[in-house]
Amino acid sequence: MVKDRMELGGMRWTVEGAQAMLHLRSINLNSDGKEFDQYRIQHEQNTLYGKAA
Repeated sequence: MVKDRMELGGMRWTVEGAQAMLHLRSINLNSDGKEFDQYRIQHEQNTLYGKAA
C-alpha cells in the first residue's frame, strides 16, 4: 500500500523522505503528536541556543 501511494503520478520520493513520512504517520496513528511536538521544540531550542545549564 505504501509503495503504491509513493509511486502515484508526479510524486518524487527519496528513501529518506518516504521514511520520514512513515515515521510521522506512525506518530499520528499512535496519538503521540503532543509528545513529539514537545520533543521537536526542545531539540530545536537546544540546537539554536545550546542546552540550558
